[in-house]
Amino acid sequence: MMSETVAAEVTIKHPLGLHLRKSKDVVQVASRFDAAITAR
Repeated sequence: MMSETVAAEVTIKHPLGLHLRKSKDVVQVASRFDAAITAR
């Protein structure tokens, strides 16, 4: 079985960034996969 690689780049444009609770939700979903999240 072959795996498909998917990549996405997301830009948060809100002046205050991403709220901590929503950041937690993103991390919880990503943890289900072989995923990497980076922030600058």
